Amino acid sequence: MLFRSIYDENLLNQSVHNSSVTEDNNVIYYCPPEYSGEFVQVEESDRNQRIFVLYYVVLIISSTFLLLTIVIHAISLDRQNIHGRTLLCCFVSLFCLYVFLAFLHATRLYLDKDPKNTFCWAIGVSLHFFFLSTFSWLSVVNFDLWVTFRTFRTLISPKSHRFKRFVVYSVFAVGAPVVILAIALTMDYLQM
Repeated sequence: MLFRSIYDENLLNQSVHNSSVTEDNNVIYYCPPEYSGEFVQVEESDRNQRIFVLYYVVLIISSTFLLLTIVIHAISLDRQNIHGRTLLCCFVSLFCLYVFLAFLHATRLYLDKDPKNTFCWAIGVSLHFFFLSTFSWLSVVNFDLWVTFRTFRTLISPKSHRFKRFVVYSVFAVGAPVVILAIALTMDYLQM
């Protein structure tokens, strides 16, 4: 279920009975209880519209520069060490997250609460995965920095050792979000 960060008990109670809610420049977004196949667009005040446009533009600008960073790192991939590769993976995950957020924000798709709605389910699962994946890659980057700088002596490890280390990092950074997502989806499925 997708809610904008405005929590008002009256609006929340009113949202159960109405298809859209607008009151005193407070807007709540939700998946409507009765889904007719069409997307619900909630009316917004002029101030909220300006904030929406600013948020969308900033997401697009951030995504553009992230894409440029990814391209630069990919071009020089053969010269990258393990830290550069983990950063590249972190940037890719963050870029995918921003793209899904921009898509969700731009289209203002607030679908019904029914988890059988494929589009709403896919966007929610994708956002959940890429949030977790981005933070997992950040943990990997930080752990790699700690491993690199924990001693003052220079250690030159063989290429096979660095490849194995990157594989272990990748298994953690992708595997942990997959496991968490699988548990969440299983719990969601069993709760039905």
